[in-house]
Amino acid sequence: MKNYQYFLFDWDGCLAQTLPIWLNAYKEVYAEHGVFPTDQEIVFHFGDWEAPKYYGLDVKKTFEKIDKKAEEDLKKVELYEGARELLDKLRPNKKLAVLSSSERITLDYGLENNNLTNFFDIVISGDEVENHKPHPEVIEKGLAALNGEKELAIMIGDSRKDLGAAKNAGIDSVLIYPPEHKLYYDLDDLKTYQPTFVASGFKELEDMII
Repeated sequence: MKNYQYFLFDWDGCLAQTLPIWLNAYKEVYAEHGVFPTDQEIVFHFGDWEAPKYYGLDVKKTFEKIDKKAEEDLKKVELYEGARELLDKLRPNKKLAVLSSSERITLDYGLENNNLTNFFDIVISGDEVENHKPHPEVIEKGLAALNGEKELAIMIGDSRKDLGAAKNAGIDSVLIYPPEHKLYYDLDDLKTYQPTFVASGFKELEDMII
């Protein structure tokens, strides 16, 4: 493995166990409007800020309801097993970033709950970019803020949007795919985005890079 210096982490479904929280919020709000997509259909559009329109719903009003449904649980969200340990080992010598499509307020909830406020060198939320992943804007903006080199950067994420953004930005990537993600993503589909590495969790990733 390269001697990576810039570790760019996704938040939802990667560092933080937010997928069940968001899935339940989407399902409840959609059901209130008589819309019943499958779990896989909902997850497919995670990170897409126009998702409700595909079901004939008002985007702004629907997301306001979804955010309200998820808010209390997001304040208590926990990290995936091994995530904090890996971050603590990387922090002294590496540059760390969170690059997320989530709104800043939801990121702040999770960072605060896990004692990560001011931990990362940079945090960029979805409301701080014009184009969301898989567009490379958030990666390019993050690396510019870190004064980082693409050749020494790696994106760690759980979704096709993370992997696609890394590919579009021209940097390496890690797919984090714990067993519980089988409910949300098809592994073969994710592999078509050609992640540089695939890890079942952060302990396996730690063994790869440290």
